[in-house]
Amino acid sequence: YQRRVREPDIDTMKASRQAAEYAAKRKAQLERAEQLRAERAAKQGSSMQACRQDVWGSEQTIPEPRAAEREKLHAERATKKKSSIHDRPAWDFGVPEPAPEPQPPAAPMSELDFYHQKYERPSRAAAPRNASRRPPSQGRRAAAADRGPPRLSAARSHELTEAYMEEWDRGYAAITGTEIARPEPLPVRGVDLGNKSVQAGSITMMDAGRSSGWLQGPVAPQGKVLDCSDRPILCMSVLNDEAVLGNSDHALYVMNLTTGRRVRSLYSKRYGHSEWVTCVSHLPDGRVISGGMDSKLCLWDARGVKCTDLLGHAGSISVLKVSGDGQLALSGSYDKTIRVWDTSRKLELCALSGSHRGPVLDLAFGHSTVVSGGRDGLGVLWDLGSGTCVRKLRGHSGHVTAVASYNSHAGDDQAVFLTGAQDGQLKIWDIRAAGCLQSLPLHLRDGKSGAVSMIETTDNLVVTAGADSQIHVMEPRMSWKVRSSFTDHRDFIYSLHIVPNGSIAFSGGGDGMLLAHDLDQGRLLYGLGANQAAVRCIGTSGDRMVAAGDDGNAIVYEFS
Repeated sequence: YQRRVREPDIDTMKASRQAAEYAAKRKAQLERAEQLRAERAAKQGSSMQACRQDVWGSEQTIPEPRAAEREKLHAERATKKKSSIHDRPAWDFGVPEPAPEPQPPAAPMSELDFYHQKYERPSRAAAPRNASRRPPSQGRRAAAADRGPPRLSAARSHELTEAYMEEWDRGYAAITGTEIARPEPLPVRGVDLGNKSVQAGSITMMDAGRSSGWLQGPVAPQGKVLDCSDRPILCMSVLNDEAVLGNSDHALYVMNLTTGRRVRSLYSKRYGHSEWVTCVSHLPDGRVISGGMDSKLCLWDARGVKCTDLLGHAGSISVLKVSGDGQLALSGSYDKTIRVWDTSRKLELCALSGSHRGPVLDLAFGHSTVVSGGRDGLGVLWDLGSGTCVRKLRGHSGHVTAVASYNSHAGDDQAVFLTGAQDGQLKIWDIRAAGCLQSLPLHLRDGKSGAVSMIETTDNLVVTAGADSQIHVMEPRMSWKVRSSFTDHRDFIYSLHIVPNGSIAFSGGGDGMLLAHDLDQGRLLYGLGANQAAVRCIGTSGDRMVAAGDDGNAIVYEFS
């Protein structure tokens, strides 16, 4: 044992010595062959056969084609890069590898250019500098507006996702031999509104006004907790003493606000959503309409657990709006379309498409018009009567995250529309004037912009909330002057709700705090701990307020 450990292995040393001798002998033979080859080449009469006979002293004949193959193989081995000693032939063991020639550095390529090249989508950087979609006489500003957001803007991040999904569809079709079925677009047609106009507005059965109860706070600050689910609540609708909560567990829960009990669960094997429920709204007759990530809407009966599926979208439903009379419903989706539904006949009336190049994020009703905002950085004004695009609202450098219409009661037409985006800008548009009426950089803090999350309007006020944890109150009659600002939130603002016909606004933050603001006086009234995580939904009905969020619970506050 001591001899094996302390003394080297004799057999190993002998084998190593023999390998070294063989390598040296083989190297000398090759050097001699190269020397003879050079001499015979100088004398203009040498051949590969004669060279091999001089080296090996053999008289056997080697066919010339075989000799050419060996010479070609020898050249390939001499130029081949050897990554390790195991890749080298036995005769080359121990011979140092020549240093590789330096290569010029490759031009740097951004990640976006790489994806453009991979998915065969030409980069805008390769276009001629003077290329323009409009005549040069109209100026650079018009040409820049037509090109849309900058190539590296967040408003164009969805293009990579679309290119990836297209490649995924092609790969799926190549493997399975079947193509994914896509719904055929409906022909462009409008909605017959007759002599009536479509008005926006939420359903409220009792106005709260500016009562002392809302100013002083709830009767019981701890509230009444409604245990719904262990998954986050994403949307909510309140009507009378009933609240419908859309959950990420694919179900909707109907809760009684008086007793605090669950009335019914809108989910079964035959009816309901198969993915997250992203939006929900009540109809005046008590029915409920909901949308989810399964690309469909469900129109639920006022009683029972049955629903009618409204199919047509090819992407997740992102937003759902219902007209004041409940006859029409609007749905925006990640398939870049907006669909108008007749809730009485339970069918689709028309599809508004062709203008958005990205998913639709928000919608708002006007007077026989609809305004939409998308991830492509565009706001689009649609005419419901003809089903066509009336105007594209350009100017934002990020996703258009919130839109609204403002009715000044000066006339029947709602001609003023508001758009808010990731750039922190609030833009005011008047369809009777060309271009943007006014642009307000509201949601900016420390040189950074926060997305405009929500826009709420009253008869004489416009309230915005953003990801910069700020709330701004503006008065349109004073040239959109900022009347007051609230900076009390310590986290992102996820929800905003104004008490109907009142001046009290409630806002929910990502830290679970629910704050009450006096819009007339511009002061913070009180705060409530409404959730263990983000407060995503706020609603009022009569003298009750309901708040729900990511902890899966809802809490009801009673006011005097």
